[in-house]
Amino acid sequence: MATSCHNPTGLGTNFPCGDAFIVYPGGDGPWLSMRLEAERRGTEDLELLRLLRERNPYLHDRLITQVFRSNSDYTDDEALFDDIYRQLLEALAD
Repeated sequence: MATSCHNPTGLGTNFPCGDAFIVYPGGDGPWLSMRLEAERRGTEDLELLRLLRERNPYLHDRLITQVFRSNSDYTDDEALFDDIYRQLLEALAD
């Protein structure tokens, strides 16, 4: 199994797995990475949470504490996360 991705730029090295690139050279233009998509979504989520904090600090704090208990203790329950995200969007739609 390969542990790197082909690099056609002529630099003489391949791209290692888990590298820090957010775009890759492609034959038909740049390829956007999953890392870039995750960063974009995280930035959008941060902005939604900032807006909620301005409008309703109590709800903001209540939703956050259901997901994050500390920097190292947080839920990985996808159903709970989806429910809280739905509540966030509904609160901002009003």
